[in-house]
Amino acid sequence: MDSTKADIVTRKKALSRDTAQVKSRQKELQTVELEIGKLDASTGTQVLSAEVLGMSEQLESDLQNAKSEAEEAELSWKKLETELESARQAITDTEENFAKAEAKLKSERAVLTAFDDELASLERDIEAKRQEMSDAELALQKLGHEIIALAKEETAATGLTRDLENQFEWIRDEKKSVDGSK
Repeated sequence: MDSTKADIVTRKKALSRDTAQVKSRQKELQTVELEIGKLDASTGTQVLSAEVLGMSEQLESDLQNAKSEAEEAELSWKKLETELESARQAITDTEENFAKAEAKLKSERAVLTAFDDELASLERDIEAKRQEMSDAELALQKLGHEIIALAKEETAATGLTRDLENQFEWIRDEKKSVDGSK
């Protein structure tokens, strides 16, 4: 972009210089044409010196070259302006695309953040449920131990009751009377 700007500035200077040269040559050509235009009063014909004629031809050739260079510089200038406009448009398009991509990235980040939050919440819920399951398993084990202890106590009590019934006859009689009333 900077090299294009520098090229434009250089070509502007060259165009200005060429324009000044063309104007200078045009003035010289007018001067020569005035000198050529002198008429011999007696014959009514133009008096042309070979030097003036050669100078006139050289000036016309230089003028044509200068005009050609000026036209080339003008075309080059227009081409550079077109290229500069194309470059500006490309920059604008790129900036718009960048802005769109940035907006999409922001949107995608928001979605990812929402998913991260939801995932963290689910992980907390899973951990809470695991803790509840662990607590329930411990409670179950405790109840199982209590059942086993109660079963042992029941067996021991049944054995003790049988031993007492065998030892004392009045307990057997009471038991029969209680069982009979049912």
